[in-house]
Amino acid sequence: MGDDTEEPPTTPDTPTSSDAIYYAASSFEKGITLPFKASVDGSVYGKDVVLSSQADVTGDVVAEKDVILEFRSSVAGDICALEDITLGSKALVGGDIHAHGDVTVGWQSTVTGDIFATGDVILDSDAQVIGSIHSGKSIIVGWNSVVKGNVYAGGAVILEGHALIMGTVYAKKTVTLGWKDTVQGDVITEGDIDLTAGDNVIEGNAIASGKIRLGRKSEIKGTLSEENPDPGVKPPSPPKECPGVKIPELSEFSAGAIDISIGRRQDEKILPGAYHILSTGGKTASILQESLRVNVNLFSTR
Repeated sequence: MGDDTEEPPTTPDTPTSSDAIYYAASSFEKGITLPFKASVDGSVYGKDVVLSSQADVTGDVVAEKDVILEFRSSVAGDICALEDITLGSKALVGGDIHAHGDVTVGWQSTVTGDIFATGDVILDSDAQVIGSIHSGKSIIVGWNSVVKGNVYAGGAVILEGHALIMGTVYAKKTVTLGWKDTVQGDVITEGDIDLTAGDNVIEGNAIASGKIRLGRKSEIKGTLSEENPDPGVKPPSPPKECPGVKIPELSEFSAGAIDISIGRRQDEKILPGAYHILSTGGKTASILQESLRVNVNLFSTR
């Protein structure tokens, strides 16, 4: 009678760093989502990239479509996306933002760098940009938000109240200040300048191809020039091209034949090796097919 003892799984070679990068990029076509409080010591590339709440990336983020940073998530480097970039509440970006679409900076979020977008740039209330903003369309600066640089818009510029721009505003269309807004530099536009909401201040010059309308307690401390045929508007700079993603070569692996099933609220040590199906809590956790492998020391269902 033959021996029916099950052979232990074969142990593949230790994966290289290139293999690890490839696995991170294996979800590239579907996008990459970093879970709650996840941390990546490096850069992230994907079709779409989502940083869940309190996730952080120490490098850059590059996406072929959209990038979303959720509550209190952060990117220390630059962000580049071929479509939209959205920062949720209290998100942090330590470098420049380049979007070939729209950019939204959420409530109490901070960007320590410049923003470049082909579309609109919207700052929600209490947002801060420590740099300049370049928008191919319009720029909206929300309530109590601050821009510590210049603003360049291919469309209109709207300040929604208690907002501060510490540089100069350049716009192709109308510049509108809400209530108690301040521009410390000049306002130069090929449209109108509207300060009729009141208590607004332009500390520099106001130069417009259209009309300049002042409201109650609004003030222009520099020179005022309206119906100027050549106000000297500087156009926004476009976002840079996003770098391509080069997938490193993957070593060849074969799936194993052994299945592992772990019940709810159980821990089980799994030796490094090649397996077939790993399931936990009655749900399939992973199916290892041709050219995929696993090297796991601890598998927890808690």
